[in-house]
Amino acid sequence: MKIANATSLQADYSSLNIRAKGLSGFNPKKKDFNFDAISIQSNPREIAEKTFAATISKQISDEIRIPVSENRLQNLKDTVSSSAYQIDPSLIASRMLLIGEVAQ
Repeated sequence: MKIANATSLQADYSSLNIRAKGLSGFNPKKKDFNFDAISIQSNPREIAEKTFAATISKQISDEIRIPVSENRLQNLKDTVSSSAYQIDPSLIASRMLLIGEVAQ
C-alpha cells in the first residue's frame, strides 16, 4: 500500500461523520451509548408441556419395571388358551390414555 500524502492523515477520529443503521445522531464522545438488547423468555405453555412429558415418561418407565408374578402370568395364559379371556375395549383405551388404573 502506498500513501501519497502523509500530511492529510487524520489523527482525531471524532471529527468523522459516523452513520450507523438505527443510531442517528451517534456521538462517539458521549458516554451513554444505546446498544441492541436481546430478551430471552420462555413460553409457560412449552415449559408445562415439557414437564408433563417428563412426568409421563417417568411414570411409564416406572410401570414397565414392575415385575409380573408367575401366578398371575400363568392364570392369564390358562384363560387365553381356554378361550375364556374377555377383551375390555374401554379398559384398553383408558390405559392407552393413561387415565385407567394398573391391573394387578
